[in-house]
This record gives sequence, structure tokens and C-alpha cells, in this order.
Amino acid sequence: MRRRLLTLTAISGLALLSTPATLRGQSSASWLQWGGPTRNFVSDSKGLASTWPAGGPKKLWSRTLGEGHSSIAVENGRLYTIYRQINRSAQGTNHEEVVAAFEAATGKTIWEFKYPASTAGIDFTQGLGPHSTPLIVGNRIYTTSSRSELFALDKATGKRSWSHDMTAEYRAS
Repeated sequence: MRRRLLTLTAISGLALLSTPATLRGQSSASWLQWGGPTRNFVSDSKGLASTWPAGGPKKLWSRTLGEGHSSIAVENGRLYTIYRQINRSAQGTNHEEVVAAFEAATGKTIWEFKYPASTAGIDFTQGLGPHSTPLIVGNRIYTTSSRSELFALDKATGKRSWSHDMTAEYRAS
């Protein structure tokens, strides 16, 4: 199976979406869920360029995260995503999923929430997970793991508010 890497790259278009409206002189809705405000991946931002410069947009920063299929949720200059981190050592291979918050302008990590994410007993023929995107509601971030665990995290700190293991608690398949 071909290994897929999720790379978070901020370019000027993303920076425009995540920069506070007061800095741009105009308002734009945050992307609190998969696909943005209306879940169609269309931005209502005004004043965007109609073409890219010959060399492409200016890259502000980039960083490699890990494997997964998550989109980016955006609010108030912060980016939130989830990815799989695979740690290999002489003792074996350890999988974790990581929910992370970053400063949109710099890529600096604000917080990370990690938890074990074994691949045992899960069909990953469509690629290793996670296969979900964080959801921002009020002061919380909600995520779903590859193992059907639901987490509610404090948006400011990344600390777990509560969680439920849907397989263990509700016999979810």
C-alpha cells in the first residue's frame, strides 16, 4: 500500500481565510467543520486574487505531520487537524493519533492531544486513518478516532473534556 502523508502547508489563500477580519478590513466565516461554513468548500471571502502570480502564491510555512485524511478546521487565526503518527523503534511500532492546533500565521504548535491508535482488527484498505476532520463548536473541538472513539477537547488547551469509546460502550461496528 502506498504511504500517504498529510502535509500542512499555509499559502496566502489559507492565510487570508484564517487572518482576523480586522487585519484584512473585511469579514470571512471561519471553517469550523469539514468543507467550511456550508460544507461545500466554497469561501465567501471578498477581494481574493482572480489569478496566481507566475511563481505561485507565496508559501508562508509548511510542515509534515503524518498520515491521515483530515481537512483543516479554522477559527480566529488557529488551524486544527488530526493525523496518525507512526513511531518505529527497536522495540516495535507504535501508532498514535494526534489532534493538533497551530498558529495560522507561523505554523507554531499551540497544543497536541495524543492517544494510542492500534491498527489491530481495523480494515485500513482505504489507507490508514484518521478519516475525520475536527469540528469546532463553542469552546470545544470534537474529533473521532479511527477506532470509533469520540473526544471533546478544550479548544484553548487541547485537554480532554470527555470521551466515549463507541465500540466498547455501544457495541458500534
